[in-house]
Amino acid sequence: MISCKSSETAYYSYNVKTYRINTSKTVLYTHCLITFGDYLFEFNPGIYLNGKLNEQANTIDATIRIDTTSVYLMQFSHLFYQEFDTFDLPSNMIRTGKLWKKFDGFHFDSAEVVQKLPSPYIEPIDTVINNIQCYYFTVHKPDIKAGDFNEIKVILIKKPGFTSLNKIGGSVFPDKDYCVVGINAYSYKNKDGFVQELDSLRPLARKEIHICKDMSAKSKTAVLDTINGFTAIKELEKKRNLN
Repeated sequence: MISCKSSETAYYSYNVKTYRINTSKTVLYTHCLITFGDYLFEFNPGIYLNGKLNEQANTIDATIRIDTTSVYLMQFSHLFYQEFDTFDLPSNMIRTGKLWKKFDGFHFDSAEVVQKLPSPYIEPIDTVINNIQCYYFTVHKPDIKAGDFNEIKVILIKKPGFTSLNKIGGSVFPDKDYCVVGINAYSYKNKDGFVQELDSLRPLARKEIHICKDMSAKSKTAVLDTINGFTAIKELEKKRNLN
């Protein structure tokens, strides 16, 4: 497992990149996130391609623009998401639902959202990833139930109150000062695997904190009991709190 040292605040903007590992290291996806105490913001990017005909050169000049199409707001204490139209003031809530029915971004499995990391506790090992001081814990298990991966590392950051996609999904380390931010897996047999790395980490600016406060306050007003299956979700929440 891999983790980073504490600081006074749990308000951070950070990116997690997922790579495919075989003969080379290829970026598959970048998750742009904000941890705001118990809340997690996930940015849903849109990619726009604009082309303009250059008649003199008989070519097409193309430009690519990446912009945020919406923002997902999630909270560790319950299993719902709220989707907002923008990360700004003002913002509007456009959709709410169960975590595993989220349209885009990180995919949550309904069967795994209350799972915990296995015991016993093992002290993580110090390392550095992309200039961020971290820790790692390696699991070697020939019969591991994760496809045919025989080596798995869990990436951690050591900042009390930090929230990640893995934490929202139920992967909680026994020491609450640590937060799981990624999982790396590799198959020696197939010489293939994937890596999730913390790519950047910075404290939030004052304006970003104001936006997070406004959006998290709006999320509390969502009428969650109108969502189908609310009673079943509450039972899962109860199970999570008891574990």
